[in-house]
Amino acid sequence: MFGQFDTDVVIEYQINLGFMDDNTGEELLYDEIRMVTSADIEAQNDIVMINLLNNKIDTASHFGNKKLPIRNSMDMTENDYREFLSTLGFTLNYLKKWLNDVVLRNGIIFPFNTHEFDTSLKF
Repeated sequence: MFGQFDTDVVIEYQINLGFMDDNTGEELLYDEIRMVTSADIEAQNDIVMINLLNNKIDTASHFGNKKLPIRNSMDMTENDYREFLSTLGFTLNYLKKWLNDVVLRNGIIFPFNTHEFDTSLKF
């Protein structure tokens, strides 16, 4: 979505997350988690400045609240799964902060470099 909810871009997507035991190769956990990320974006002089506003699990009611992961050979309980999702939420928030502070701080230079044209982008 572009230009809705007081933000420039809202992206809804799904991450497929799996954990394997290195020793046995057994799958411990597999889940598909709906996500939403929003950002303000501006481009000037061929540099895109991105500020991530949200990077979180989509808990909208129309997706329903999951009680357990799709595959769970760890015998994770509903309480364990809620704690897992809560910890994942904190990790996603930390990732958003790290991306803003380290990766996106100076902007991203467009993949083309045409000195005859200065490109700007606004929503």
